[in-house]
Amino acid sequence: MSQKSKRPFRPAGKVSRLTFAEEERADSELQKPLKKAEKAADKLEKAQVKIPKKKTLVTERTFDAKTGKAKVRLCFEENDKPKPPSKLSHAVNAVHGKALLSNGVLS
Repeated sequence: MSQKSKRPFRPAGKVSRLTFAEEERADSELQKPLKKAEKAADKLEKAQVKIPKKKTLVTERTFDAKTGKAKVRLCFEENDKPKPPSKLSHAVNAVHGKALLSNGVLS
């Protein structure tokens, strides 16, 4: 199996923090791992805030009960911007096949 398929499923929305019981928080052996978990959760939240957002216009249909007509309103929806393509793949694609064959890279 590939590494990607082994990863656990994570929902796209907000990821919750780990919760610990009072007995676990009181245990002196678990103080360091608890602190590390809190620090990692803080770091994750900061990184999620920094992800660039893309605003898209979306039409929203609402039904007005008073008049009996449907209204269409424009709303902005924020989505995460897609990750830009790797610059390395662009560099490889830019080199022509004949140049690779003449250099003996593809033989």
